[in-house]
Amino acid sequence: MNKQLIPRDLVTNLGQIVIRGSVNKSGVDYDELQVILKRDGSFYDSKNETLNYVNDIATFDFKFNIVAEKSNYYIEVYGVKSSNLTLEHSIESIVAGDVFIIQGQSNAESRIRNSDSSYEYDSEFIRVYANGSETGSNLLINGILVREMVAEIRTGTQVNMD
Repeated sequence: MNKQLIPRDLVTNLGQIVIRGSVNKSGVDYDELQVILKRDGSFYDSKNETLNYVNDIATFDFKFNIVAEKSNYYIEVYGVKSSNLTLEHSIESIVAGDVFIIQGQSNAESRIRNSDSSYEYDSEFIRVYANGSETGSNLLINGILVREMVAEIRTGTQVNMD
């Protein structure tokens, strides 16, 4: 779940992280859950929710808004019992932003032109989700190619995808 991309609302420029699920009391005996949201490693927000068990199951639903910006957000989910916190789950490198879908095979490939490369536009905030390999061996290559294509689009270079 690391490196998630949350779509942003075009009006508010915010993305909403939703964390929901259930706790089974037969496995743990928490009174509440606490979720801490960090922005670039520093505290940003937190929310607590008291767990109300019905037949040993308690549901929870947390929502956080994050700004679409060049910042990584981190989530830590803690179970709370008598003020003792137990880290149950963490998620790293969440961003909010826009999605560009580039599909194709060799026609979606970005090539080096005039001995220049778009690697200078490589960014940890660009999320690349690729498919097409049973072993994942070409994922890095596909990732670089997609990043180069995104960089070209952002710099205004016309990209034809026939």
